[in-house]
Amino acid sequence: MELQYAVALIVAAIISTIVAMIAWQRRNSVGAKSLFILMSAAVVWSLTYAIRWIAHNEAAQLYWLDATYFGVVVAPTAFLVIALEYTNQVHVLTSRVRLGLATIPTLTILVLWTDPWHGLFYNGLRTGDAILNGGVWFWIFIAYTYIILLLASVLIFQKTFQDQLFFQVQAGLLLTGMMLPWLGNIISLLGFSPFPGLDLTPFLFTASGILFMFALFRFGWLEIVPIAHSGLMEGLLDGVIVLDKVNRIVDFNPAAQRIFGLTTAVIGQTIQLAGLKVPKLVVLEQQINVEKSEIQIKNEQMHEFEMRTLPLLDKNNQITGKLITLHDISEYRLVQEQIQRSEEQYRLLFDNAVESILVVQNRLVVFCNPATCELTGYPMEELINESFVKLIYPDDIPMITENYRKHVSGEDLQGRYQFRLVRKDLSFRWVETSGIRIDWKGELATLYFIIDVTERKKAEVALEFRSTHDILTGLYNRQYFEQEIDRLQNSRRQPVSIIVMDMNGLKEINDSQGHAEGDDQLKVAAREIRKAFRPDDIVARIGGDEFVILLPETDTETTIKIVERVKEVIYDFNQLNPEHNPISFAIGFSTSELTPNLQDVFRNADRDMYIQKANHYAVK
Repeated sequence: MELQYAVALIVAAIISTIVAMIAWQRRNSVGAKSLFILMSAAVVWSLTYAIRWIAHNEAAQLYWLDATYFGVVVAPTAFLVIALEYTNQVHVLTSRVRLGLATIPTLTILVLWTDPWHGLFYNGLRTGDAILNGGVWFWIFIAYTYIILLLASVLIFQKTFQDQLFFQVQAGLLLTGMMLPWLGNIISLLGFSPFPGLDLTPFLFTASGILFMFALFRFGWLEIVPIAHSGLMEGLLDGVIVLDKVNRIVDFNPAAQRIFGLTTAVIGQTIQLAGLKVPKLVVLEQQINVEKSEIQIKNEQMHEFEMRTLPLLDKNNQITGKLITLHDISEYRLVQEQIQRSEEQYRLLFDNAVESILVVQNRLVVFCNPATCELTGYPMEELINESFVKLIYPDDIPMITENYRKHVSGEDLQGRYQFRLVRKDLSFRWVETSGIRIDWKGELATLYFIIDVTERKKAEVALEFRSTHDILTGLYNRQYFEQEIDRLQNSRRQPVSIIVMDMNGLKEINDSQGHAEGDDQLKVAAREIRKAFRPDDIVARIGGDEFVILLPETDTETTIKIVERVKEVIYDFNQLNPEHNPISFAIGFSTSELTPNLQDVFRNADRDMYIQKANHYAVK
């Protein structure tokens, strides 16, 4: 009986060796290396267990029984890795996870071979037949093994509900192959085995090997694995067909199913064989080695498709298959034919269009209408075959060339966009454009519709200026000042100083000389005080005769110098313009060095200004 056990185990080892060799030959395929490791572990397990049954003394039997664990500890983890690879979830195997998975198996080997010193593994319960009972660590390893096998089984089990029938059968075979050794181990542990003392698990590896080989040869496992379905692929209007490296159909989306009339029965078949059942696939077979082509397929009516063939690469950049996409261009071809038939009609339409129309091909202007000549100031002969870049303001060239690239590559550009068009006299106009791809004399080109929006742009700029500036003086207004004080509150441009200036005598000028003279006084004062400040300083008129200046990155010492400079500017103006009403201000200031809250700084500066005014400290 012992010899029969040994022979059966050797047969199991041979079958596992054959599966391991086949997996190694296909090691670049998904899951192949993990299957090789699993079958190698099965070989070690079966052979060492076989030697145990033909060993002649108890010491040798115990030694070879312990040696089986060099295969036993590897098998569960290999099962899990296979399941993760098959279900496209191998990304979870980070370095930390791999280390965690290796910890229990490694410790198990150490505990097993040092058991005579601590008894954690056997706890005095070992026998010479099989390792089916033991101490604390034995049951820790059993629990680890069952958890790992359960995870692997659940992953594969879920796959049987997610994919098409072909992959459901494929996953079912893998699931059965994984569960057999697990069930055999449970039977042995519970003592239900018809062969007392014999661990059935390595025998059931034989059955697993046979199932894996069947999945390998009949269903192309390692060569045809299901790609992850997503809403994107399912919802695509374009047809998508996935082939493996020998042109077997791996998957397709609903659009491809409608185009060719496919059923799941063609999964796993080559294009040639599937073409016998689905004649429409014959036209596909003739084109699968062409990167891009156009094919015609007749359903209820003839449709024309643009077909693209893209290689599918594994992590080693090895080609594992092809992705075929089919885009229906029937309507495009119909429109193209209509345009070609009506070319003269369209030319007449373009020539009389008020809108500027421009056709650009390979960055050159190949057509323009009279409205374009009027807009640019160029005669038509100076535009045709010239680079369209000559019409673009230098600062706008990067944006326009990028948009042109997107047009050429077929990317979608939402709406219209604006740029500055340079005329022949070097003046520029603001224009708004949109473009579409068209066929121009047999080659793709971009048709641009351009309208002049200069006046609208000027109005927008003026409106924007009015929203932030005081119309009379041209300085910033109170709204802009309040926005900036809020922005500077949390900026790094500290400290911030604020100067408040209140004009003296404005009411008297308005009353005695009229408001026009008062307005002139404000404009002159604004112009003069602006001279005293830096370009980055924010000078605003926030009231009738009140001005405020925000000084970023300005400490108290610098602010005092700036106030002195303001006094000098006002003094110089009054001395040089005696015929003009003298300019006079009460000036107060404060800085965030004293308080971080800029609203408090503003109030302090305003208070300081009123103190100066009350004490008749005026700048003249």
